[in-house]
Parts: sequence; structure tokens; C-alpha cells
Amino acid sequence: MALIDQVYDKGWAISTMGDKITELHDQISELKAGDALKVVAAAEQWANDLEVEVRQLRSKLGESERVHKELRKELEGTERHLVEFQCLLKESRGKVLIDGGSTSVIVEDVAAT
Repeated sequence: MALIDQVYDKGWAISTMGDKITELHDQISELKAGDALKVVAAAEQWANDLEVEVRQLRSKLGESERVHKELRKELEGTERHLVEFQCLLKESRGKVLIDGGSTSVIVEDVAAT
């Protein structure tokens, strides 16, 4: 009987170890699946954060383009005024208006040419 008891005990120990190994394999699978889910969740969160950042950057880009367009129009207007003033300056160089009371005399400035 002692031999049968030993065989039984050894069989029980092996069976228990097999069950434990199966349980550990299941836990490992769950951990791997859990980590995979965590990685997927983290990747989705990262993608969402990047989408928000892209929307913000597009908004800023649109605003910058609008401001650029306004400044370009203002610059064009300023350039037109500058050209007009340069033409007026060229026309007025060499001429001096002297006001002598009731009469005005225009004198050519020879030194300016």
C-alpha cells in the first residue's frame, strides 16, 4: 500500500502542477491581452490628441492666412500712396511757390536738377 500511496501522491502533485501551469498560462494570456488593450487605448488617445492638435494648427493657419491677406492689401495700398507721393515730389522738385500777398510767382529751382 505504501507504493500505491506514493504513486497516488505523485499523481496528485503532477496533476496539481499541471493545473497550476494551465492557470499561469491563462494569466499570461490575460496579461498579454490586457497590455495589448492598454497599448491600443494609449494609441487611440494619442491619435485623438494629435487630431485635436491638427485642428488647432489648421485654425491658427487659417487665421494667419487671413491676417496675411489683410496685411498684403494694406501694403499694396501703402505702395500705391508711396508711388503717388513720389510722383508729386518729382513734379514739385524744381518749382517753388512764392506767395507775395495777392499774387503768386512760380520760380524754377535750377539747383535741384
